[in-house]
Amino acid sequence: MDKAQKLASILDRLQRNSSCEDTKLEAREFLRETPPEELMHLEERLARDGAPSEGMRHLCSAHLQVSNGERKAFRDSLPAGHMIAILMDEHELILANLDRLEGLVAPDGPGECEARLGTLESLIQVGQALVDAEPHHAREEDVLFPAVEERGMGGPPAVMRAEHVDLRLMKKGVKNMAQEMLDSGSDEPWAELAKTGRTLVAQLRDHIFKEDNILYPMSVQILTDPLQWEEMSTRADEIGYLPGISREQ
Repeated sequence: MDKAQKLASILDRLQRNSSCEDTKLEAREFLRETPPEELMHLEERLARDGAPSEGMRHLCSAHLQVSNGERKAFRDSLPAGHMIAILMDEHELILANLDRLEGLVAPDGPGECEARLGTLESLIQVGQALVDAEPHHAREEDVLFPAVEERGMGGPPAVMRAEHVDLRLMKKGVKNMAQEMLDSGSDEPWAELAKTGRTLVAQLRDHIFKEDNILYPMSVQILTDPLQWEEMSTRADEIGYLPGISREQ
């Protein structure tokens, strides 16, 4: 069994029984043993082949558990106010919103009357917060990606750009569908809204994992001139940051 087949088997078992400790342990071991860049290509291949979305969601949770220690060490190694450090700090804010979204789109639905009203209002708020993360993506696409592409890194930035397109659509979809349900008083779109929300949680968590563990460390390795990083940070300042984030924090 090659690595792609092994990962497909793990995803299938996570899809059928996400609480099986043996399968979760096997997933974590697989993630530890597989280099992040290779893992990115394996997941892209399986996603194209129709890997189960629930299995991918649980694999993303395992991703975050495995990578937390290495991620923290890399983040702590960066100078204060470094462009990559700020992007990683913003990821923490985005992940907190994804945790909130995951709870709101649980399979048991939004409930009735006041409970449903509160759920939809919360979905609109968290959807708007995710949409408002656009300056984060703009700093990557307009400043970081061109810099590393000039140094010959083509694959990871291209993948991240393509994912940004899909993620933007899903974020707007969650917010807009929740607003439509609130305005119309209809429960009919709930299944589509919940499915979109759960897909967004899985894909954006995975996207953040790939940036924190592949793209960002590679960027620091190939862009070694502090003056270039300072120039990039100045351009990033012009684009802006998420609420509560700045170079002076």
